[in-house]
Amino acid sequence: MKKLKSSLINCIIEKPFATLLAAFAFFLLSLPGLSLIESNFSYRVWFKDSDPLIKTLDKFDQNYGSSESLVLVVSNPKGIFNKKTLDYIELLTQESIYIEATAKVESLTNYSWIEAKDDEIIIDSLYTPEKTIAEIESQAMSSKEIVSHFVGKNKKVSLIFLKLKADVGKKLLYKDILNQVEEMLSRFSPPEGIDIRLAGNAVVSSAFKDSSIKDFKILFPLLFVLICFFLYLNFKSFKVIFLSFTTIIVSVISMFAFMGFINIPIHNLTAITPEFLLAIGLADAIHIIATFYLFRHSDDCSHTEALRRSLDKNFLPTILTTLTTSIGFLSFSTSSIQNIGQMGVVAAIGTFMAWFYTYFLLAPCLNLFLKNKPIQSKVMSHLNYRKWVDFIFKFEKPIYIVFISLLLVSAYLISKLEVNSDPLKYFNEDFPIAKDLNYIEKNVGGVFSLEMSVDSGKQSGTKNPIFLKKVESFSQEIAEKFSVITQVVSLVDIVKRMNEVFHNSDRKYKRIPQTQQEVAQYLFTYNLSVPEGSSLNDRVTLDQRHMRVTALVKNQDSKGAVMMAKEIQSIAQKYNLNLTITGKRYLWQSINGKVVTSFVTSLGVALFFISLILLFFLRSFKAGLISLIPNLVPVLSVGIILQLVGRPLDIGAVVIASVVLGIAVDDTIHIFTNYLKLIRNGDSTQEAIVKLFQKSAPALIVTTLILSISFSCFLLASFVPNQNLGLLMACGLVIALITDFLLLPLLLAKFIRE
Repeated sequence: MKKLKSSLINCIIEKPFATLLAAFAFFLLSLPGLSLIESNFSYRVWFKDSDPLIKTLDKFDQNYGSSESLVLVVSNPKGIFNKKTLDYIELLTQESIYIEATAKVESLTNYSWIEAKDDEIIIDSLYTPEKTIAEIESQAMSSKEIVSHFVGKNKKVSLIFLKLKADVGKKLLYKDILNQVEEMLSRFSPPEGIDIRLAGNAVVSSAFKDSSIKDFKILFPLLFVLICFFLYLNFKSFKVIFLSFTTIIVSVISMFAFMGFINIPIHNLTAITPEFLLAIGLADAIHIIATFYLFRHSDDCSHTEALRRSLDKNFLPTILTTLTTSIGFLSFSTSSIQNIGQMGVVAAIGTFMAWFYTYFLLAPCLNLFLKNKPIQSKVMSHLNYRKWVDFIFKFEKPIYIVFISLLLVSAYLISKLEVNSDPLKYFNEDFPIAKDLNYIEKNVGGVFSLEMSVDSGKQSGTKNPIFLKKVESFSQEIAEKFSVITQVVSLVDIVKRMNEVFHNSDRKYKRIPQTQQEVAQYLFTYNLSVPEGSSLNDRVTLDQRHMRVTALVKNQDSKGAVMMAKEIQSIAQKYNLNLTITGKRYLWQSINGKVVTSFVTSLGVALFFISLILLFFLRSFKAGLISLIPNLVPVLSVGIILQLVGRPLDIGAVVIASVVLGIAVDDTIHIFTNYLKLIRNGDSTQEAIVKLFQKSAPALIVTTLILSISFSCFLLASFVPNQNLGLLMACGLVIALITDFLLLPLLLAKFIRE
């Protein structure tokens, strides 16, 4: 290792152009990977192909068609039962089928109305020219299947459901679908007095992407300006700013290029790895630059000697930091959640890229372009570290008490954290999605579908009256028990309506018939009579063994949705029904708890391996164990912060915790390696700590100040996960620095004396 270090540093000092050429060649060789990179923001990216949840959904889509809908909401304060409004609903119903991803359109106007006339069963659209508006209104409001599905009880709102195509294994491009809908609405704008809103998973997913992009268009430039300001404030050099950002940008580009080579797409988690790399890369760069400035300023070294000493001092700490951070990220690859593993691999690659370009790009540039540069740095010259060390040892016991209390309180509060997520609470009022959904739920009912498939046990079993009665009782019970379920739709509704019509529309016959032959006759007649595209193929399988049951559900958080699904399964078992729950929204909601658990497990694995690496490289068992403590404090403190601001533990929080861990480990390693070096050179513990702070503290302070203040600008975001990023990053980094400056020196002095 020493020989390798000496050779590399000599090459940087003596052959800077050759080193730069090597970095440039590596960069150019990586660029073709950019042409191979793809993006995938669909739900499938969270799951491996072997995941039971994704297999269940794929099977459902194969059997019944798509489980997903886009909802057009037509509202008229004066009421929808008038010719102007009904004509507009009919127009949108007819035009929506031409939207590329639409498989079927269901609305009030094309609802299959069943009636008997002159001993003939007639099934036609509810809205026809032969009927009066009063007749249409009477028929619609008399049907339980129409009310709370297509029209609200106040008669002012109507829903149009665009059933999206089920291309199993392929991703739906929500933005493209919404663009086509917007284009249709611009061609057929609503008449005066009529409003249009959109709802459904496509709208939520698109809003996620749009709000993130909106924030980053504003906040990333602000983040860039803040970092530049603080870099200039500390180093008084535009060249340092330019070189630091060039190093980070080149690292990010190479990281994305390698994503292309190894076939990892850009998705929800890999898209935020540049933020990780900004923090990690900037930390590496500042350690090199700050130490270089320090040697020039305090030791009156020549330019070349100061750079040599800076590279030498930081070589082992940065190598260890790169190894530990990379292994920490790679521990996520053991996760059963596919894109967590991919994010870990990408972040690990990025961490290596940051180190490589720091030594092969930044260092030779410092050698070439900062010669004869006056050195000044206020952070480094105005702090009396000896007084600080005296203060620490004077108040040793209170410091221990404070940190032990902090750890105990953090552990307690984390155990009380609710693992939960409600996507609609992620948006502020600039995005009307939550407001629109509340309006729809208040005036009509739920628009999200909880899909269920019930296995009758044998071919044509869905025609069995006993089975149908079980499904009916089950549907009634879940509708009564769960207030978020506004309607349950299944084949049962059609069978009961057909039985009623076959008995001269006598209401007492709106029930399941007694024999299987009657059910078969009714369903045969229905399929023959309905318009094209309205058959029962999306309600039962071709062999008529499995039946689809759809519950229209109001918005729920993930915890409530998962608990409800478990209770629904219990109710199904009570009726001896073999029921499977699925649907894309259910997948989204069920994944949150698994993702959080997976991240927490991976963080534990990461801490274990980080300690092993430190134990090996620092040749100290005590060092490996002690390193756990200052790394745990900032990560556990996330629990306190979340409790104070009243936010649940969700995917975003644990992702940010992993970045905080990476930076905390970085600081700890720099302190450990330099302390052990001083101790082995014969310094006393307290004197070693004083020298340690004099040589290492400036870079740690500068890094923490720049990153914490800069990332705090994300508190201004409109998207709540971005606010969490700013809050948790800023607080976590500051707590990591405080821990390293207060607790870690005491632990070193007490347990590592030689």
